[in-house]
Amino acid sequence: MPFAIRLIDRRLLDSELQPLRLKLDPGSKETGLAIVREAIADIEGPRVAHVLSLAQIIHRGRQISEALTARRSMRRTRRGRKTRYRAARFDNRRKPEGWLA
Repeated sequence: MPFAIRLIDRRLLDSELQPLRLKLDPGSKETGLAIVREAIADIEGPRVAHVLSLAQIIHRGRQISEALTARRSMRRTRRGRKTRYRAARFDNRRKPEGWLA
């Protein structure tokens, strides 16, 4: 469970805030999340990123699809497992008289 700590003895004017950025990497099976603090190395140089937190979200789309497929196949086998009280329909057909193959 996420939780929060609320500091009530400080004011915004007295606080120093970090330049944080949330970065997302969307994928087909997983999504990556990173909280990054960016700092400038030199005036002309590139930005340096310090990773503060990483997270990974696993998508349930494939899992739900496989569960539905398994449920469908179990239902079909359950229906086909019942004992027949008459001959199977495909087995009780007759060819008409004079019919040639």
